[in-house]
Amino acid sequence: MEVLLGADIIDWFAEEARRSYGRTIPSRSGAVQQVVIREPVGPVAAFTPWNFPNAMITRKAGPALAAGCTCVLKPSENTPVTTLWLAEMMQQHLPEGAFNVVLGKGETGEALVRNRGVNVVLFTGSWDVGSHIQQVSSTFHDRIVAAALARIQSEQEREEDRRTLIADVLTLESRISDWLAAEDAVLATLARTLPAIVDEASLLR
Repeated sequence: MEVLLGADIIDWFAEEARRSYGRTIPSRSGAVQQVVIREPVGPVAAFTPWNFPNAMITRKAGPALAAGCTCVLKPSENTPVTTLWLAEMMQQHLPEGAFNVVLGKGETGEALVRNRGVNVVLFTGSWDVGSHIQQVSSTFHDRIVAAALARIQSEQEREEDRRTLIADVLTLESRISDWLAAEDAVLATLARTLPAIVDEASLLR
């Protein structure tokens, strides 16, 4: 039953991949065109537990691959055979390097999460391990914020060239807010790129 469930999940996401196009949003101004473009977020690290080893893999690898992302999967060390069997089948039909498997215990998973080439972490498992992964993955914050600030600055300069006024609203996870508050250089960048009316206290709250 679980093998059939896994196959159904892959079929569903394979069909969704056909509909991963963007969309055009109607604008109130005929001179403005608003377009949404969907792009892969990059390499995905996925962790699956010992129970439902087939379905859990397809639920994580399916959407990642359908979105155009490569996937590195670490299964539970208690049930690696199903993963290797599924990987062998998938690699017969996918581009080289699209789906990858690493085996090992906790230190292997931690090395995978800490890898700076990984952009997304998917996890199903115990609360303790999940909390640890969240703490380890917080090392992503510096590059995520740096990329966001670069994008904000680019958009601000582009809009300023058109002599229009824009208002930027940032919603930040609390630990990122704390990190920003401790970084004078980052605040200075924000002050340059965001409208002067933005109150720093409300931004970082």
